[in-house]
Amino acid sequence: MRNTLSWKSIEDNNDNKGNEKEKTGAAEVLQVVGRYIEVISKSMNASNDVSKTVKAANIVLHVSRLDTNTSDIRFPKEHEHEDIKSSILLPKSSLSQSSTFSTVVYKNLSGILSSNNVGNESNTQSFISSEVVAVTMDNWETNLDFSITLTLGYVQNKPGRPNCNFWNTSSFAWDTFGCSLSNSTTFSSTCTCNHLTNFAILISPWVEKNVNTFVLNLISIIGCSVSMLGLIITVVLHTALWRYMRSDRIILLLNLSCALIMSYAIFLGGVDRTENKIVCTTIAALLQYVYLVVFFLMLAEGIEIAVTVLYVFVTKSRLKWMLPCAWGCPAVIVGVSMGVTQMEGYGNKEFCWISLQGGLIWSFVGPAAIIIIVNLILLVLVIRTMFQAKTISERSTKGKTEAGVRCLCVLLPLMGSTWVIGLLYVNERMAWVQYVFAVCNSLQGLMIFICHCLLNPQLRAALKRRAKKQSSSYFSTNSTSAVPRNSKPQSIDLTDAERRKDVEGMEQNDGIGMSTTNLG
Repeated sequence: MRNTLSWKSIEDNNDNKGNEKEKTGAAEVLQVVGRYIEVISKSMNASNDVSKTVKAANIVLHVSRLDTNTSDIRFPKEHEHEDIKSSILLPKSSLSQSSTFSTVVYKNLSGILSSNNVGNESNTQSFISSEVVAVTMDNWETNLDFSITLTLGYVQNKPGRPNCNFWNTSSFAWDTFGCSLSNSTTFSSTCTCNHLTNFAILISPWVEKNVNTFVLNLISIIGCSVSMLGLIITVVLHTALWRYMRSDRIILLLNLSCALIMSYAIFLGGVDRTENKIVCTTIAALLQYVYLVVFFLMLAEGIEIAVTVLYVFVTKSRLKWMLPCAWGCPAVIVGVSMGVTQMEGYGNKEFCWISLQGGLIWSFVGPAAIIIIVNLILLVLVIRTMFQAKTISERSTKGKTEAGVRCLCVLLPLMGSTWVIGLLYVNERMAWVQYVFAVCNSLQGLMIFICHCLLNPQLRAALKRRAKKQSSSYFSTNSTSAVPRNSKPQSIDLTDAERRKDVEGMEQNDGIGMSTTNLG
């Protein structure tokens, strides 16, 4: 703390003197420490020391000698200097021309070192978000294959776009030349650079023009809540009318509705809980899992409808393998992804969602894109077959699958466009993208309710049949109690035509919403 105040006072004195180059006191410290490292390196050569580490409250300095047997350099090593949030990796290919290596980790320069950066055309005020890490080596410039990977830990976590920067001693400002961002999480960012100097992460505030955060949150809350309500009504209605509409497709619909309800609940309750790493990682993993379950259930519904229409005489139920796959495959994908990445990339400074850097996002986008393409192919085949239906049995099958086909026609483009927009939303933070994403994300459950409830004639017929049965049961009970104990039931004579008409009506009602699969 005392050093911080001293450096800050130097900076204030320089500002009072009106230094035209804006060379702050903290920047002078970088130069002084750099010269100190040179002195230590020379003394190590004279004393045959292999390495030396100097540790203070606000700084950690490490110098080591290299030889031909030196493998990759990692600093700090595992279980060393656990108070340091940053780390570096130098591959062996970058060490071939060098004999000494040094690094300095500054823990508290972020608030006092100038955050001016080269080429700031938008005039936005960036700020240093990470520890400042200095790395030096001799003769690294002669190595054409030189590269270094730095994971820079945040000392302050604020919303914005992370950028990998180095301190340009010529312009006395931060520059991005030769450095690229390879991964970013809630608590650190990883950079790859082709040169050495002082490195840090600068956060550029998101440029959000004409964005009303209150309105945006209101759209998300109202839209998701309406969709959740519609999905709950869908589940309640189809459960209550199960005996009149039982089929494999209805079971898939109930699973899809429950998965979407879970996704909305997790999205509303935790997508912005970035303050706790464990909680944010858990929420990001749960969201990835539930959204993948939604896509796999849509694939299962597409397969079910396609088999029902294209293979009319197939009667064996497919739920025994489709449901375990729909809920199990996403768990395998998420588990493997978390194991490979060691949970890095689950959550960032803005959202509890998987990172777009490092390839982790493809563990979600890849399966989702494949499922959408497969379902589109199945949908084309189903629609073509339905329009070519000629026989009575084919027309009956067409009527039973219309609601599912209608829903797929709406949901596939909606969900596909939602996640394309979602990637733009996280990447670009454009105003119109945020509003469109909020609306599209909240429409999925509502569309299921509209297609499977409001526009579904089979469900309306089932409701009428249930009401008629309850009414008949009520009158039957009353009439039974009113019949004299000694009276005999009267028979009703029906003509053959009336009997056939009645039987056909019963068969039609019994077929409401039924698929050709056998639940047994």
